[in-house]
Amino acid sequence: MTENQFSKKVRDYIESRLKERYPSLKIKERINILNNLTIGNIRNEWKIILGFLEQDIVIYKDVIDVNEIKNDRIFIPRGTKDKKIIIPLAVLELKISDNLITHHFITYGVIARELKSIFPHCVYYFISSGGKRKFNPETLLRHTKEFDRVFLDWNKEKENIMKNLLLHLDHLKEMKII
Repeated sequence: MTENQFSKKVRDYIESRLKERYPSLKIKERINILNNLTIGNIRNEWKIILGFLEQDIVIYKDVIDVNEIKNDRIFIPRGTKDKKIIIPLAVLELKISDNLITHHFITYGVIARELKSIFPHCVYYFISSGGKRKFNPETLLRHTKEFDRVFLDWNKEKENIMKNLLLHLDHLKEMKII
């Protein structure tokens, strides 16, 4: 199975389960979301620089039109000008298990930390397709601290993933975030 096939499988499953309970939520694959803010000097002027990264699966409801916030002090990368700022409620990073290495945990952990510093209400799950690759518990503890949840076998854990996701969304609903 390719990562694209795995992504479609996960999205279809979650979308079918969310439809009834949360019909206003959207779920998209490979979508750019705001991941970091930086202050930098661009052409002799200090600006807020918005940084966007593509995420495997994003669950969201609301967006902000980039044109609504654009001004002389906000620098938006050229490739992002016509896009929306998606307000993520959940991000799912997907990996095929046979290709999974500890570097993935470290890299995506940094991304999760940056994302949650902007969107503290957003959960970031790391989900692997399952397979032969196993990690020692101490390796997982050291390298997966930044994720809200890590699931190493989609087929065995998809019900648990859905349960955790629904608990999170229910909590956001109680807090009137959604």
